Amino acid sequence: MTALWEEAFGSGVWAALIAMLVCALIERFGGAVGGVLATVPGTITPASIGMWLARKDVVSFRSSMASAPVGLLVNAGFLTFWRYLPYWVERLHLRRSVQLLLLVGGSLTLWALLAIPVMVLVSWLRHREQMLILYALGTGSALLVLVVGVAGTWHTPKSTSRASGIPWWMHPVRALLAFFVVTAAVWLSHQWPALAGILAVWPAVFLTTMVALWWSHGGDFQTSAAFPMILGLWAPMLFCGLVCFLYPRFDVSIGCILSWLLAVALGTIPLAGYIRWRQAAVTLEHFPVNLRTAEDLFVENAPESSQSLA
Repeated sequence: MTALWEEAFGSGVWAALIAMLVCALIERFGGAVGGVLATVPGTITPASIGMWLARKDVVSFRSSMASAPVGLLVNAGFLTFWRYLPYWVERLHLRRSVQLLLLVGGSLTLWALLAIPVMVLVSWLRHREQMLILYALGTGSALLVLVVGVAGTWHTPKSTSRASGIPWWMHPVRALLAFFVVTAAVWLSHQWPALAGILAVWPAVFLTTMVALWWSHGGDFQTSAAFPMILGLWAPMLFCGLVCFLYPRFDVSIGCILSWLLAVALGTIPLAGYIRWRQAAVTLEHFPVNLRTAEDLFVENAPESSQSLA
């Protein structure tokens, strides 16, 4: 029991430290690219380590990790809410604090409405020992997120500014939420692996990130990060699939490093490059096509004497 608490506490501390880096990445690189970079396998990494150390049962561990992509799909719905609803809430012309309450309450209610049936379904599949269906459900969730993310970021304008001035109190709030969620997930993994997998991806980091960006910069900057963050969910989903096989094969230390590096190499880095490419393509699409060449402009503006010599 003591060892379980130590593993849960250690995983929670690690998750808190990772969570504090998310907004910093978005502030540094802008909403689009920062949104992808901010979704590298973060809190799911210490959660997976804690779940494996708490109970080295391959079947239970794989059921937890296979259910995590389904939970991340629920987070995609959560981020979609933050992509569109701030615009309508701001049009109500309510007090800022009331708008924040509506956004936070509405987004968490939506997450719960989506997560509860998912949790029931995953638990039912696990008790029926339908692991192939559970794996297929996780794989389908990952592919759906990839398709939605690519479609949502196809027209991604280049960020005109970077975020600044995130309230100082938002960093400890984000860290505490991540700490409690991951600690609880590791603790629950001993008795309820499916619930632990869903809880491990509770949108503590996403919620505090969206609230901080909306509060400091309004809806425009914050919504620019929503679909890139949905696209970036592909990397932690890939991580969940990799650890299912690499932890039992190489144990937790080497397995975690390999899974994380592969998820970043096959997920985060290509997706960040894709976002850069789409930003450049959208910029060119809005560039005037009937620009005259530099030679034409030079000839037009040259003195008459030089034109006659020509």
